[in-house]
Amino acid sequence: MTADNLDLLIKHIRELRFEWVRYEFDYRQETDAEIEAVWVKKCHKAGIKFLGLLNRSVPGNLVNIFLPGLKNTEINFELIKFEKYIQQITSKYSTVISHWEIFNEQNTKRFWITSPSPVEYTNY
Repeated sequence: MTADNLDLLIKHIRELRFEWVRYEFDYRQETDAEIEAVWVKKCHKAGIKFLGLLNRSVPGNLVNIFLPGLKNTEINFELIKFEKYIQQITSKYSTVISHWEIFNEQNTKRFWITSPSPVEYTNY
């Protein structure tokens, strides 16, 4: 997604008659906040609804599949930072995004670093 292709993306979304897009806000990945804000605003203006995915991803490379703890920390150790990120993003976009999903594919070892835990997930 670049500033130059936002209008083209919206054009294709409308041609395909999609009403919704799911957009991932990932606090571990660097994004261009200006382009992101323009993207959300342009979609909203075009009548495209958003499902905002608030995520904390671990890149899917070979090392992280087998040894995710080698370069990554458990989600439990990042919760305070993640909560602040959620507050920042939801406040910023609260007027244009009303539907949010927290975490995606949390049943993987890459997400937890340790073994997946449904009990821990429900505690969040």
